[in-house]
Amino acid sequence: MSFSFAALTIVAAYAFLKIAEHFIKHEKSEPAVVWPRIPFFGHLIGMLQDGNAYYTTLSNRCKKPIFTVPFMHTKFYIVNSPAMISLVQRNSKTLIGDFFFLEFLDRLSNPDKDTMNAMKYGWDSLDEEAREKNIWTPVDKAQHAILGYGTHLDDLTVVQLNAVSELITSIPNGSCLNLFSWIRETITTTNMYSIFGRNNIFASSPELKERWREYDEGLEMLIAKVYPSITARKAYNARQELQDALVEWVNRGHHHQASLVVRENIRILNERGVPLEECAKMQLLMMFAALMNTNPTSFWTIQYLYSHPEILEKFREELQSSNAIRMDGNIGIISVNGLRKECPLIISILKEVLRTIAPSLTCRYVLEDTWLSNDILFKKGHLVRLEGAAVHKDPDVWGPDVHEFNPYRFYKSGNGTINTADEEPPKQVHPASFRGFGGGKGICPGRLFAQGEIIGISAMLALSFDLVPAEGGDILPTPLRQKSMLQLSVHNPKVDIPVFFRRRKGMENIIWKFEA
Repeated sequence: MSFSFAALTIVAAYAFLKIAEHFIKHEKSEPAVVWPRIPFFGHLIGMLQDGNAYYTTLSNRCKKPIFTVPFMHTKFYIVNSPAMISLVQRNSKTLIGDFFFLEFLDRLSNPDKDTMNAMKYGWDSLDEEAREKNIWTPVDKAQHAILGYGTHLDDLTVVQLNAVSELITSIPNGSCLNLFSWIRETITTTNMYSIFGRNNIFASSPELKERWREYDEGLEMLIAKVYPSITARKAYNARQELQDALVEWVNRGHHHQASLVVRENIRILNERGVPLEECAKMQLLMMFAALMNTNPTSFWTIQYLYSHPEILEKFREELQSSNAIRMDGNIGIISVNGLRKECPLIISILKEVLRTIAPSLTCRYVLEDTWLSNDILFKKGHLVRLEGAAVHKDPDVWGPDVHEFNPYRFYKSGNGTINTADEEPPKQVHPASFRGFGGGKGICPGRLFAQGEIIGISAMLALSFDLVPAEGGDILPTPLRQKSMLQLSVHNPKVDIPVFFRRRKGMENIIWKFEA
């Protein structure tokens, strides 16, 4: 009798939730709804289980370029067609990313109430002048200007790569190092040096690198912001220690020797009324941007090269036949812009790494009812997700080899190409298809710096060293990737790869120097 009652209760609850779904207000002009398999809570359960991959699964399941996912009290408009993504990006006045940036900023760097209120000022206004008065707007513009092609970008990249060169030169021939750990340590040290100056917080207090690792590893729960002092205790405490160190760094005046992008960040915020202490704490966001994705992306790029000897050899031939490199005795001089112009293979590999493993999610808030086209309506107050991961895995976009790693996919076009018959020219994909650095108004301002450092490090390693697996075999193994719910980060490897760094013949005494 009790079993029958329990079964009846479950059926009644299921029916109630199923009926409740259909009371969610939805207009015919909005994208079609994809209902969860478990009524009402199904999408939440799927999200908690699979993270960002859940929406890719949904996209593959429903085969629609755009659809609606009801999510508790709101809706997500899921966009996974390059053409539709392009339309969203053109409607940047009413489909804005500020809402998500502000939420992320709040959870990442925990500014005080007054600073957060100042950051939020005008973000949801339809008045362009009011939005221009938001204190972050000039910071964002300065970042894009400083980190775009030009002297400042060149200087920053050259400083970083010359610092890397010193570390590479110091590796004793035959050393056995864990590859990911070495890359993470090298990039963390040199990025902090180039961006925050020689007196950066890791240089003065090396133990803070461990606090950064704890912060990095606990970000998922910290960003969830569910009693973070309890549920993300290590990351919460690490954030406090890092910010205390940043405040001391600024109080000592060391920010005056930092890169232009950091100096302008602090100057603009301070001139707009943000206390200097809060400006210092917010530099944690700059650290996040400089370190979070560059470390794993560098690893996967280098790991791919050294696990495919024929591609590594092609890359070495491309380097040696280019004008990007010249020798002066035992000094090898590498031009960063020469690499960008004359070495398309490594740039293609880097982009293919991002296509295959980066979450590539961009979000927008619907500020007012917006017609995406004549028959597609986004309603005010709901959310838009541009699903880069789904686009990156779509055979209709990239061709039948979409699930294969093709090192030449971006070789002839920065947008990417589709393999065609040998006698036909390659077909270019839609320009909004590659989402590795975002796109439109929300494109990553630091993408060119990240690209420059990754291709520069790859070039130095390829010319200088053979990396030999310490555990046997001729080529590097490909480790599994860590599963991450954080939808902004490239996944780290599950396990590290111990390798022998063996100098190539004729390169034993070469020292690399970089120039623009």
